[in-house]
Amino acid sequence: MKNHYSSVFPLVRDMCVKGMVVDECTLNVVINCYCLVGRVDLGFSVLGGFFKRGIVPNVVTFNTPLRGLFQEHKALQAHELFKKIIYEKLCEPDEVTSGIVIRGLCQKGNTGTAIDFLRAMEKQKRPCKPNAIIYSTIIDSLCKDKMVDEALALLQVYNIVPDVITFSIVVDALCKEGHIEDADEIVQIMIQQGQNPDRGTHSSLMDGYCLQKRIDDARRVFNTMVASGLTPDLHSYGILINAYSKTKKVEAAMNLFREIRHQGLTPNIVIYNTVLQGLFSSRRHLSA
Repeated sequence: MKNHYSSVFPLVRDMCVKGMVVDECTLNVVINCYCLVGRVDLGFSVLGGFFKRGIVPNVVTFNTPLRGLFQEHKALQAHELFKKIIYEKLCEPDEVTSGIVIRGLCQKGNTGTAIDFLRAMEKQKRPCKPNAIIYSTIIDSLCKDKMVDEALALLQVYNIVPDVITFSIVVDALCKEGHIEDADEIVQIMIQQGQNPDRGTHSSLMDGYCLQKRIDDARRVFNTMVASGLTPDLHSYGILINAYSKTKKVEAAMNLFREIRHQGLTPNIVIYNTVLQGLFSSRRHLSA
């Protein structure tokens, strides 16, 4: 794929040699290609070409190298570029700009800095106000750092309605931490706010209940998912089959195994191994 991006450069050089007009759109494409091949430094050289030609860079122009710096693990330089954009009024940052900075900081483990940046965004009267995606990114980072309480606190001070992805991130984190009742409560809040839990949300709840050996509750969630019109996937089936097999409820596991085939799905190696282990542990060698 990088070869395709590299092929852009000689084409643009030919355009210049032939005296063709190189406009803002063309230069933005070149900057993007340089960033995609890991040469943000050359992207900045092209940015200099904007000023030489008297072209005013727009927010897209700056978003591209900003993203490229984070991708090259240069978070400090990216942060400095953002500050330069603001202080020198090079362009008006938008939601995409904010998302790039927040995501980049979180991916590098700088969640605290990302939260400080978020607070600054909330106070500014700019178009780059936080949206659901930006909040979700920080909440996801907090949950990965096992800072679920902080994620919940952020959720409670939302200025906008969280989306299904955000809710699901919190539900999954709570389940992994063993706070299944809190997770179930979050799901009820989702429903009250008109957000329908997706397959991933249900699977997280099922997994949480199974971790606490509450298999009947996990099955209840499974049935609720089916009743809501969602078709279980292999992961959903696998959670219950694993739980039934470990508790030697082999018949229940086998029923689900047959249901997988009936739904037109093909069991994967993990599900096959789980069923086989369940049969052997229950001394049903012939069935295996």
